[in-house]
Amino acid sequence: MVLLAALVVCLTICRAAAVDIKSNDTDIMIISDVDDVLRVTELWNPKRALLNTFHYPLEPVTDMPALYRDYQDVLADKIHFAYVTDAFSSLAGEGYTTGLQLHYPPGEIAFREVTQSLRPNRLLNSRQRSIQRLIDIYPRRKFILVGDFATPGIEGGYSKVATKNDQVQCLFMRDARANNPANHFVPATKPLSSSKLSQRWTVFDNASEFHEASLGYLRRLHISNDTRFGCERLGVRRFQ
Repeated sequence: MVLLAALVVCLTICRAAAVDIKSNDTDIMIISDVDDVLRVTELWNPKRALLNTFHYPLEPVTDMPALYRDYQDVLADKIHFAYVTDAFSSLAGEGYTTGLQLHYPPGEIAFREVTQSLRPNRLLNSRQRSIQRLIDIYPRRKFILVGDFATPGIEGGYSKVATKNDQVQCLFMRDARANNPANHFVPATKPLSSSKLSQRWTVFDNASEFHEASLGYLRRLHISNDTRFGCERLGVRRFQ
C-alpha cells in the first residue's frame, strides 16, 4: 500500500511538472485557425482545397498578414499568437509552417497528431484540445479565438471552449462568402446562440474593414481589468 501511495504521488507530481503553468501572465493571446482564415484553402471546393493544401505554396488571405502584424506592432510583447489546424503534421506540416512563418507573427503551430486518429474523440476534437491546452498553461491570459464559417465544425468547437473558459473574451469569425462568391457554406451560428456567448462573438467580412475596430478593441482589452470584457464594444456586424 505504501508503494502504491508513493506511485500515485509520484505520478501526480510528474504530471503537474510536465506542464509549466504561467499563472502571472495576463497578456492577450490570439489563437487562430489557418484554413480560409490565414491561408486561402477554399474548403467549399474539394479539388481546389486539395491543390491549395498539398500542391501550391501558402497564399495568405487578403490583408490578414498586415492585420496580425499591426496587432503585434501596437501591443508588442503583450500579445502572443498560436495557430491551430486539423491538418496532419506529417502531410501538411512543412507547407503550413513555412508559409505561416513567412507571412505571420511567430507563434506555436498545433497540428492534429497521427496518434490522435486512433481515438475518435481526439480525432474530432484535436483543435479544441490544442486550444484548451494553451488556456490551461496561461490561465490568466485574455484569449481571442479567430475562425471562419467555412471550416466544418469550428464554430461548435470554439463555442464549447468559450463556454467552458471565461478567459476566452471574444470569437472573431470570418465570413468567407464576402470575397468568395463560390462559397456555398451558410454560416452555422446555432452553436453560438448560448446566452453565455451572447456578447462574446462577432463577424467580419475582410481584414481591411475589421482593422481599426479590432485594433481599438485589443487596446481596450489590454488595459482592462475586467475578466469578462467580452466583445460587445467591438461594434461590428453580427448575424441576426
